[in-house]
Amino acid sequence: MNEMNELRMVKNEYNIPAEQLEYYKSEIKNLLPNYRYKPDKHYNPTDKGLDALLDTYNKEKGWMYPYFMSHPNYIGNGKIAFSSDYHRKVNVEGCRDFLDWVRDSIEDIYHNKYEAKCCGMTYKEAYNARQRLDYIVGHMKEIERTKLGNGMASVKVNGLPLSEIEKEYNRMYYITNYIDNHNVYIGNNHYISEKKNNELTKLNLFINLISNNPHMLTTATEVDKLNELTDFLDLRIVAGQKFSRIIGKLCRKLGIDKLEDYQQEFAKFGDDINELAIKRHTIISINPIDYLTMSFGNSWSSCHTIDKLNDRNCPNNYRGMYSGGTLSYMLDGASIVFYTIDRKYNGTDFEFEPKVNRCMFHIGEDKIIQGRVYPQNNDGDQTIYNEIRAIMQKTMSEIFNVNNFWILKQGTSACAEMSESRGAHYRDYTNFSNCNVSWLKPSEGKLKNTNRIIIGHKGICPICGTQHGSSDSIICSDCFNEIKRCPHCGRRVGENDHIEIDGQVYCSNCARYCVHHQRYEIDTTMVRLCTNAHMVRINRRNVYTGYSATDNYICMDAVNENPNRYRQDSATNCFFDTESWTGGIVVHCFYNDNSERTYYYASKEYAKCLGYKEAYNGKWYYKDELFYDRHTGVKAYIPQNEWNYELACWNGIADEVRQHNEMLEQRAERRAAREARRNAQSAA
Repeated sequence: MNEMNELRMVKNEYNIPAEQLEYYKSEIKNLLPNYRYKPDKHYNPTDKGLDALLDTYNKEKGWMYPYFMSHPNYIGNGKIAFSSDYHRKVNVEGCRDFLDWVRDSIEDIYHNKYEAKCCGMTYKEAYNARQRLDYIVGHMKEIERTKLGNGMASVKVNGLPLSEIEKEYNRMYYITNYIDNHNVYIGNNHYISEKKNNELTKLNLFINLISNNPHMLTTATEVDKLNELTDFLDLRIVAGQKFSRIIGKLCRKLGIDKLEDYQQEFAKFGDDINELAIKRHTIISINPIDYLTMSFGNSWSSCHTIDKLNDRNCPNNYRGMYSGGTLSYMLDGASIVFYTIDRKYNGTDFEFEPKVNRCMFHIGEDKIIQGRVYPQNNDGDQTIYNEIRAIMQKTMSEIFNVNNFWILKQGTSACAEMSESRGAHYRDYTNFSNCNVSWLKPSEGKLKNTNRIIIGHKGICPICGTQHGSSDSIICSDCFNEIKRCPHCGRRVGENDHIEIDGQVYCSNCARYCVHHQRYEIDTTMVRLCTNAHMVRINRRNVYTGYSATDNYICMDAVNENPNRYRQDSATNCFFDTESWTGGIVVHCFYNDNSERTYYYASKEYAKCLGYKEAYNGKWYYKDELFYDRHTGVKAYIPQNEWNYELACWNGIADEVRQHNEMLEQRAERRAAREARRNAQSAA
C-alpha cells in the first residue's frame, strides 16, 4: 500500500477483448427488441450501430477494466459483486406519498358516492340538460317568429310543443338552484351535503396530523384529537397504537381497501414505515447492459428508463424523457453503476434482474462524485447514502491501490465545482443536496487534484451508428422519425427517391446504374457516357466538336476491363461507348503538331460531315474508299476491297452482273443480225 497516497486514479489505455465486445453486442441485441419507443415500434439495433456504439465504449471505458479485473470479487463482464448489509430507516417521503394517495382516494369516494342529488339528478347532469334545453327553446322561438306567419303549424320537438319544453327547462333550472343553495360546492360542478363536507374536512385534518410523523407510535396527547376527527367512523384509536394499523382500519371503514391499487400501495407503505437490516447482492458495474437497465427497478422506474411505453408496467416511467442519458453514462470515461439485487437471486446475470436501489458514481483522479440514490431520495436522511458510499470508497481504494482515507464535501455546489457535464443525461448530482464528492485524503497539505470529472458523452444510435444528442431517446431523431439519409452526402431520401446498395440506402444523386454491369453502384466510381460528337466548325487545320451527356453511366471497373470499347477523348475527357457508334470503327481525321493521328468515335451525322459514309455491311468508311453500286437490290456503298472494277459492281453480285451483261451482248448481237437482214432485203 502506498502510504503517501500519491498513486493517482489514472487512466491507462486498454482495449477490451473482441470476444467480450461481441458478447455485449449479442446481449444488447437480445435486450432492446423487448421494449418500444413508439406504440408500434420496438428497438431494432443493427450490427453497424452496435459496432459504432461499442467502439466508443471501448475507447472511453476500456481503461477501467484492468482495475476492475484486479479486484478479488470481480465476476467477469465488467462487474464486481458481493453481499452487503443495509440498515434501512423509515422512508418518510414514501410514507407521505402513501398518505397522499389515501387522501386522493377519500376525495374520489366522497365525490362519487356522496354527491348531492335532487329529483334523482346531480348538479352536473341537470346543468348539462338545462344547457341543451336552453338552446332548443331559443331555436324553437326563432322558428315560430319567422315561419308561423307563412301558414306553418306550431313547432314541436319529439312531439312536444314549445310550452312543454319550457316547463322541462324550468325544472332543470330549479334542480340546479336547489342543489347549489342546499349543498357545498367542491369543484368541477360537483356538490356534496354539508354533513359529508364536514366529514371530508375532518379526514383531511386527520391525514395532515399523521403526515407530520407517520412512523411514530401514537401518544396519549394525540389519541383524543384523532378520535375526535374520526368520531363518525368509530375507529377507537388507543394510546401506543401504530399509525400503520390506524391507517389500515381507516381504509377498511371507507372501502379504500377494495380499490384495485390498494394492496400494492399498502405493501409499499409497510416497507417504507419499518426500519430493517437487509442483506442484498451489491454490484459495481461498467457492463453496458447495466447502463441500459439502470432504471429497471423492482417496483420503480425513473426518467432514464429506455422503456418509454412502460412495457414493464411501472407506476411512473416519466415517458423515458432522459432515456438518452443511459448512453451518455455508458460512453463517458467516468460513470459507474452501483446497484443492489434481492438476495434470493442465485445467478450471476445481475444486469438483467430488477434493481432494488441504484446510484451512479463518477470517478476521476483522486475523487468520486456520488449521484442520487433511487428510487427514494431520502432528503435529510443520509443513512443509505453513507452505506453505499462507504462500499464504493472501499472498493475504489482496493482497485486503485490507495489508502481508504477520504474527505467528504456534500451538496450540489461541491458536485458542480468538480464536474463538467456533457451528453444528454439528467444532472442529478447538481440538483439533489444529498449528492457529494469524496476526495482521496492527501498525505499533507491541501487537496492536490482539482481537475473536473467529465460526466456524459454524446449518444450513438444503436440502429444507424451516428452520434446524436437526443435526451429523450437512445436512437437518433432520423431513426426515431424513420427518416433515411444518404450516407454518402447526408441528404434525406424519400420512399420513392432512394437506391439500395448492399443493404444501404443512397439518394439518386449518389448511386448510379452501371449499364455495363447492369447494377447500381456508388457515384464516386462512375463516369457518364456522352452522346456522339457533332461538328461545330471544321477547317483545314482544326476540328471543333461538342458533346452532350446521356443518362447512361458506367463504372471505372467497366472502363478498365474493356479499354477497347470505352474510350476517353483526350480533348474533352468525355467517355464514349464505341459499340454504339459507327459499328465500332475509328473515325480519324487530322494529325496534331506531333504528327500523331487524332481518333474520334463519331455519330452518323458527324461522320457524314467528315466525309464518311455507311457501307452495306453497317460499317463506315471514308468516301474515297467507297463505290456506290446502283444495281437493283443493292443500291449501297461498297468498300474498295469488295468492289469488282471490271464489272463496276459489288463482288457479291458479280456473277449475276456478268450473266446479265452476256445476255445483253447476245441480245445486241441478235438485234444487229436482224437489222442487217432487214437492210439487205431493202437493197434487193
